[in-house]
Amino acid sequence: MRTKKGFSLIELIIVLAIIGILLAILIPSWGYYMSQARYKAQNSKAKIIFNAAQSKILDISAEERKYVNQYIQNGETSALNNIYTHVPTPMNDSLNNNKIDTPGWEWYYYWDGKKGMRVDADGNKLASGATGYTTSTAIDRYDVELGREIMKILDDTTVYKIYVKDYQVQSVVCSRFANDRFIGSYPMSINKIRDMDGLTSAADDLIDEVTDNQKVKGAKPMTLFDSDTLDLTT
Repeated sequence: MRTKKGFSLIELIIVLAIIGILLAILIPSWGYYMSQARYKAQNSKAKIIFNAAQSKILDISAEERKYVNQYIQNGETSALNNIYTHVPTPMNDSLNNNKIDTPGWEWYYYWDGKKGMRVDADGNKLASGATGYTTSTAIDRYDVELGREIMKILDDTTVYKIYVKDYQVQSVVCSRFANDRFIGSYPMSINKIRDMDGLTSAADDLIDEVTDNQKVKGAKPMTLFDSDTLDLTT
């Protein structure tokens, strides 16, 4: 009879060592590619949100400008009920020196996955009395309508924050949930900013911010996510 010969202990140890080496190489690489895939997915969503929000904000601009003008020129307080983006200063205000305030101003919108609201730069819900903000029927209306417009295209629980200036969306950041470490952004992605880390003071500032605070709600300064504001010469 022929006896069956198996692997020797030395051979098994060598095979296990090779498998261990391969796993040590593959697992970090797999983790890197998975994280990059998550960033790319969120960047794509940020772009979708950016375009959908801009479309709705143009509608808001068209609807509220006449009320802005009524309040600026005539001080008609009833017009405030139809203003969402910013309470301008009337021309007859003693502090205004008859200079027309810029409509649209700067503002932020935060969607927590279920509902949306106007917030400040730190992600806190604005309340009556905040600078350039008043409680009005337009606030409740457009808080709902802006989120609903985006949900037509992106119907999931994505959390996002939008930065708007003069009726133009400047930047968007988003993630799967509020404390997710994979934050997508548009038009400037976090990965692009990381590539510039050490090259610009703006990039350094934003990398520090993202490292310290992995929350979409408090992501700031959002102006740095806008490619137009990064000065590559500094």
